Amino acid sequence: MFTTSASSESARTGKVNRLTRLGASVGALALGTGVVLFTPVSATAADQAQSFGEGQFLSGSVLGTDLSNIAAVDSAQARNDGTQSTQTQKNPLSATVLNSIHVGNGSTLAIPLGSFLQLGAASQFAQAARGGSSLAASGAVTDAGGLTAGNEKSAPPADATFNLSALLGDQIGSNISDLTLTTSDVAAQATGNLDKASGDYTLADLKLSFSSPAIANLTQKVDGALQQAQSSLDKLVGKNGQLVSGVNGLVQKLDPALNLLGANANVTATIDTGDLQSLVQSILDGKYGNGAVAFDLQTGKVTVDLAKLLGSNINDLPPGTELLNDPIVNQMLNGITSTISTIADQVVNKVKDNLHNAAVDIHADATANVAQAPIVQQVCKTVQKIVQVPVTVPGTGSTTDTGTGGLLGGVLGGLGGVLSPGGSTSGAVNGITQLVNQTVNQLVCTDQSTAVAPLGTGVNLDIHGTVDQLINGSGATATAKLTLPGGAATTISANTLIDGVGTTLANQLFGSDSTVTDLVNALNTGLVQPAVDGLTGPSGVSVGNVLTGLVSAKVNLQETHLASAKGTAVASGSEFTETALRVSVLSGVGGSSLATVNLAQATVGPNITTVVTPPTDGNPGGPGTPGNPGTTAASISRLATTGVGIAALVAAVLALLAAGAYLVRESYRRNHPAQIG
Repeated sequence: MFTTSASSESARTGKVNRLTRLGASVGALALGTGVVLFTPVSATAADQAQSFGEGQFLSGSVLGTDLSNIAAVDSAQARNDGTQSTQTQKNPLSATVLNSIHVGNGSTLAIPLGSFLQLGAASQFAQAARGGSSLAASGAVTDAGGLTAGNEKSAPPADATFNLSALLGDQIGSNISDLTLTTSDVAAQATGNLDKASGDYTLADLKLSFSSPAIANLTQKVDGALQQAQSSLDKLVGKNGQLVSGVNGLVQKLDPALNLLGANANVTATIDTGDLQSLVQSILDGKYGNGAVAFDLQTGKVTVDLAKLLGSNINDLPPGTELLNDPIVNQMLNGITSTISTIADQVVNKVKDNLHNAAVDIHADATANVAQAPIVQQVCKTVQKIVQVPVTVPGTGSTTDTGTGGLLGGVLGGLGGVLSPGGSTSGAVNGITQLVNQTVNQLVCTDQSTAVAPLGTGVNLDIHGTVDQLINGSGATATAKLTLPGGAATTISANTLIDGVGTTLANQLFGSDSTVTDLVNALNTGLVQPAVDGLTGPSGVSVGNVLTGLVSAKVNLQETHLASAKGTAVASGSEFTETALRVSVLSGVGGSSLATVNLAQATVGPNITTVVTPPTDGNPGGPGTPGNPGTTAASISRLATTGVGIAALVAAVLALLAAGAYLVRESYRRNHPAQIG
């Protein structure tokens, strides 16, 4: 987890204390150098150590334009050829002027400085005294802080907001937007004493903020994963789901007749999980962060308090500390991705607990008819039937008799002739054969079939319990009503079926290919992995690569360089510059600089050969350190050898006493503000 450090207020208080202590020494320096009237008349400028101081709040370049060449941000400079009295210059800068500066030369992109950098009012101060001592400061510095003793004006805010996205444009990629860096109460101080110099700086805070779609829309992403889990549950209890088909097989085991007849049960099953989205909403509504890093997983906005993230006082960092290096950025981003992974785990655990306690209701019914053979009987009955019988009628021999007598006579005559002895035909009568209908009784038998109603059989099954009860085989109930062929019915315990249902639930809800597995995969695909890839992935446009490859933020830069001709007492020698904050924006990883902006610079010289770094004991600038120039044994000795003598020592003591009285008054005023009205 991230560690935290002292608050911004503590940092500001430390800064004010250092400025206050510095004020005492400046007063001593000013009064001490005032006694050069006692210097031997033979001393000339060539014999005296020269000094130079420059305070410059804003410098650098943006899109090829040198900010130091803009008149509105001219520095405060003081120089002393060694024979002059203390030289002092103060140049306050208003926020209106600072934010109205335009950069660009027409051939490059011309933008107002305000669209990239918003600045608050600041002060610039420079002082050069005889004896090679000089002092410079810029930023949130006040007269009461010791730069011009006796002035009670409050310090300007000297704040800044860098809109880094404005310069990076499309090359920033789609994983990061609204990239800004903000700070307040930025101040830098530098003191020189002949060949030695030291610097100090203060920042009340330094915050980095950005937005990333990779970590936005948390609720939407989690809801999508929950929908996949719900779909898995629906399949489980659906028409062809594992639970339904498994229960169908169990029903058939209760009544083997159903299996023989190929009957399928009508199964309905429900697993009451409630509203899964509402179940996890409290997790999604949480506030995330630890004070150093805060992020909103709905909007994707991230705010990083770099002072707290560092785990130490941001005003006690070693010279040239890069705040956007790999360890710091990775710590910040890994904290976010770890939190998202934790949220995914919490969602899964919440759903798992809900599934274990979900109520399961299963109802199944199956019926089948067993066909019966029909009854076959033989039925006989007497029926009347008409049959035809042949009959021959004899003729009379006369063909002219057409009446009945003639016909009958003919028949009889014919018969007589036939019956006459000797076969004489003289007396024969011709005859006629005819079919005659005759009614007779007859016994007829047939087979008659009578249908028999089928015998019904079936099972009505009910299973109730929670998922855990069914899996553990304890607490759930299963009852079955069995209808036997012939109509008899009985209710039996079906608890033996619970194990089968429990096994199906365990595998389908919590197994290697289950509802929970589907949820885990959906969260990983839709939530966790996009966050990891977008923030820390190998892609050149991941947030991590943009922050470490395209943006630089360094504090406490302590640099020596050859004295330039501009504003210095001499054109040679070395100067020392303390820079509170330097922000650089590059074009592509390892590319050219789009902007390099220095906030709060202080330069002293021109004969610096040694830079003394103040101790980082939480009280930099204390007595006996370079934070109080002109009061150490070395500085007093140097004054003595340049002709100031005992009078300078007396003046220095008086200056210390005067400065002490002033500080007492200032302390009282801070604790007892004047009443208005």
